[in-house]
Amino acid sequence: MKKLLPYTFLFFFTIQLKAQDTFYRATSNLAMINTEKGTLDIGVSHEFGNQQLQAIYNLSDKYFVFGTFNINRAKYTYQTFFGDSRTAQNHNSGFSFGGGIQKLGRIGNYSHLEILGGLEMQTIDNVEFSPDYNPEEKDYLFEKYYKLFVQFNMMKNRKNYDFGYSLKFGYLKFTDYKGSSGNDFDNQEIFLLDPTLNFNFKFLPKRSLKLTTQIGFSTALNTISDKQTFGSGYSETTVQIFSGILKIGLQYRFPTNKTNQ
Repeated sequence: MKKLLPYTFLFFFTIQLKAQDTFYRATSNLAMINTEKGTLDIGVSHEFGNQQLQAIYNLSDKYFVFGTFNINRAKYTYQTFFGDSRTAQNHNSGFSFGGGIQKLGRIGNYSHLEILGGLEMQTIDNVEFSPDYNPEEKDYLFEKYYKLFVQFNMMKNRKNYDFGYSLKFGYLKFTDYKGSSGNDFDNQEIFLLDPTLNFNFKFLPKRSLKLTTQIGFSTALNTISDKQTFGSGYSETTVQIFSGILKIGLQYRFPTNKTNQ
């Protein structure tokens, strides 16, 4: 098992790098795992390209609201299969918000069950060019999409750690799509399923600080049409979306009223 672990991470890392140049990249699933009323959880995480900020507020011991903001401002150079250098610039950003309910019973040893739902919106603005050959000729991609989602979490809440699973079901629609490659996904719809494995390690005397980790993937339940126009030519193929999820971050819990201090 220990020998397989490095290969597992390498597999998902390779998938995530490949996803950097595509039109869709999955964001991580959110887990609350806190029934203390009046607390505010603030987290930051790195998701291989995306940096995300999360905020979760407990309205009561059962209901909570959340919001996230992710950003990717990156410039990197890589070698193509033919040995040419290519430079890519990403200016991507997005946010999500919603609410959830917890304390929904138990499944076996998993005594913390949650259901949450919300809306995610993303803007992708990428440019790619060859710095050594015709750098003024640039390939670009600009797109916007939104995703409505419902998610179920089943977690073990222990003194020093949290462990469990998440399953998100999403409906995604492209609202704007412009690219030099000729692809056309404008107004196309996708249904997504995102399963993840979550592990959080708790620090500090009151266990108010967590190291959060997550591994999983996002896969489409349907295909979409890749329509490309090249001069007077036209082609149409089907595309199956798949994106890896690999996250590491920190999350701190702030008490916001005197009863929690």
